[in-house]
Amino acid sequence: MNETNKHVLQSGQIKLDWFGASCPENHFVLSDSGTDFCFETEVKIAPPSTFPAKPGEYFEGLWEYDVAELFIAADNSDYYIEINLAPNSAWWMMAFSAPRQRFTNFRIDHHDIKTEYLLGIKHWKSSLCIPHGLLQNILQTDTMRFNVSYILGTPKQYLSYCNLLNAEPNFHIPTQFKNLNRY
Repeated sequence: MNETNKHVLQSGQIKLDWFGASCPENHFVLSDSGTDFCFETEVKIAPPSTFPAKPGEYFEGLWEYDVAELFIAADNSDYYIEINLAPNSAWWMMAFSAPRQRFTNFRIDHHDIKTEYLLGIKHWKSSLCIPHGLLQNILQTDTMRFNVSYILGTPKQYLSYCNLLNAEPNFHIPTQFKNLNRY
């Protein structure tokens, strides 16, 4: 995404996978453009040769493939959203009322979401921007917590920015997400 006029809210990288093994180099940035909340990621591994969805397409099931995931929770609540972002910027979003409890009537206007991607021989970059109003309508707050995770490769490696204190990979633990300072 265009870096002009963006305020970085959080950036980071994950050095070890869920089980303590080394993992592909990665980096993420959460930023505010003034009108949008943006999630950008770069992973230094060859992108997959095929994708389950077209670039920028809304597609459920991305977690079965190489994917970056952003979880954003309303502070002092179990309410959160999950955003999946594929190397080619295909994406999916869902709202949850509690861990793994989907809102059955959750709908989103796909045209409000902006995506970009870049596929290299040995790396990929992907980004997604959500209008402020849409994010605030979903979460009903300006105070948030977050986690970034990745599911990469074959066999699958599970990476989490937050230490979620669970024996098996489970990214749906909003009480253990980190604070996200918006401003």
